[in-house]
Amino acid sequence: MRMPIRAACLTSMVLSSTAGAQAGISTLAPSLFAPGVVSTPDSGEAFGTLTPNGREFYFTKHQNFARHHIMVTRFALGQWTLPELVPISGTYNDREPRLSSDGKRLYFSSNRPITAADTARRRDLDLWYSDRQSNGQWSTPRHIEGVSSDANDFSPVVTASGTLYFISSRAGAIGAVDKPYNVWRARAVDVAKGVWATPENVGPAVNAGFETNVFVTPDESLMLVSRDGAPDGLGGDDLYVSRKVNGEWQQLRHLPAPINSKEYEYGPAISADGRWLFFTSHRTGNGDIYRISAAALDRK
Repeated sequence: MRMPIRAACLTSMVLSSTAGAQAGISTLAPSLFAPGVVSTPDSGEAFGTLTPNGREFYFTKHQNFARHHIMVTRFALGQWTLPELVPISGTYNDREPRLSSDGKRLYFSSNRPITAADTARRRDLDLWYSDRQSNGQWSTPRHIEGVSSDANDFSPVVTASGTLYFISSRAGAIGAVDKPYNVWRARAVDVAKGVWATPENVGPAVNAGFETNVFVTPDESLMLVSRDGAPDGLGGDDLYVSRKVNGEWQQLRHLPAPINSKEYEYGPAISADGRWLFFTSHRTGNGDIYRISAAALDRK
């Protein structure tokens, strides 16, 4: 992954300051992110993502996996502020917020109506995005046409080259389970206008039918996937990693404890400076956001 040196330094400074506020916590063991502010005991938090400059942290808040709302907290005066609802969210089930590599676009999945005239209650998720405007606010979300389908499509992430990765239960999925979910990708046609090519299945090195979330680094060198109910899992969703070698994704490798536990682990993301892995875990009985040094991904 590459990002401007100034932005990378600022991200590191912000996260180092946060770590300082949680003195004594090992970076090679998962720790709650912003406990009492982001990770709280009275609700579930998931799908954390940090802006490239490290000043804003987006995530979702929910109750018992019900409707997710996108929230944001800002780093100011050495601490994270009380989270606020992002104005484009709050009515529908809005999940997996993920920022573009420049921080100017927010991708997410939602069951919101595709058109204003659509009054039917929708249960399937589609892919959406919103652009950051000159005043810092997010624009009216746009539906990603040509990629979203009648099946569930969610967990979008877009690389620096514009390739869109996501999870889908559409026809053509790999897996022996009744309704397999896989990682798919769509090559960029015109990202600025929200146009991508016809999606393609990423293939059997990554997909087995159990895939529930995906994250890909901007340079497309590393992929993180969560799987639910995989035979080699420790319980619930577990996290897996793949690296691209000679242009091909390698077989997913199950991440060991303490990243995975007997509970649910999902919603992975790596900070723009490449130092931190954020993920959601239910190891304390409630969905919270954790972080651990990205160096832990190399442990076997």
